Formats: sequence, C-alpha cells, structure tokens
Amino acid sequence: MPAWKAIKWRELVIFLKEAGFEGPYSGGKHQYLVKEELKLTIPNPHQADISIGLLSKILKQAHISRDEWEKLFCCNYKVVSFVGINSMSALSKQILQTVEVLPTEDQYQVLTFVESLWKKRQEAITTSLETNSSSFFEVAQDSIGAGEGPGDLSTNPDYMQGYGQ
Repeated sequence: MPAWKAIKWRELVIFLKEAGFEGPYSGGKHQYLVKEELKLTIPNPHQADISIGLLSKILKQAHISRDEWEKLFCCNYKVVSFVGINSMSALSKQILQTVEVLPTEDQYQVLTFVESLWKKRQEAITTSLETNSSSFFEVAQDSIGAGEGPGDLSTNPDYMQGYGQ
C-alpha cells in the first residue's frame, strides 16, 4: 500500500473528480464538489499541503474508504505529477493544455500511449546496456593516441619541474 500522506489541494481535487465528483464550485466561505446528492466542502486553495487528518475527514464525508482512496492515488499519481505546471517547459505546458480539453476517455488513451512510449524507451535502454557490456577502455581503444601532442606526460621531464614548490 502507498504511504498515507498529506497532499496538495490540486491533487485532492483531481482525485475527487476521478472518484466522480464535479466542481469545484464557489459557495460561502469554502469551495465544494458535488456527486449526486452529496455536497462535499473542501478547503480553499493554499500553499500548504492538506494534512492527513483533514484528508481523513474529507474522505469520510465523501464516503470514500482509505483503500478506495489509495487505489485512486496509485492509478492517477502519474497524471498528478503534471500538477507542477510552473516548473514545466513550454512544450510540456502546451501538451498538458491540449490534453486537458479532451474527454476523459481520450485522456486515458493519451496516457496509455505515453506509457507505451516510455516502456519502449526503457526496454531499448535496458537492451542496449545488456548487449553492450564493453568497458570504456574497449570502446575508446581505437581513439587512444589518435590525436597529436606529447607522448606520455609522465615521462616528460619538464612535466614535473617545479611541482611541490
């Protein structure tokens, strides 16, 4: 089981939406999410993480068990890792903005495609490392001595002149 830990406000909203809630909507002092007849009040966005205690209370009100929450967390953590949009490159931001407007089913297809690309890349790297077990010396052997310059510096008498003075 993943660690039961504090999370960011945006992660909370993403996971609750994945659990079937809609929103967040403004109302009164706090925002809220809605699922069928249930109105779930959530804390306002802020810099600090949502503590485990507050998260437990919110999930209890949402009728989401810890096991259900952890399944949501495991399945969607890769998507949430995109939440740090301020540290993203311009291309990453453009990709995220484009994917966000797609229907949820299409977003899952994009995620599946990206995961398959990532898996292929990891397999290619692993295969390359397994088949190319040469040492640096073996790979560089043909290039050793190909350049011009003095021979072995350790045999040059001028090389050590003045060393340690």
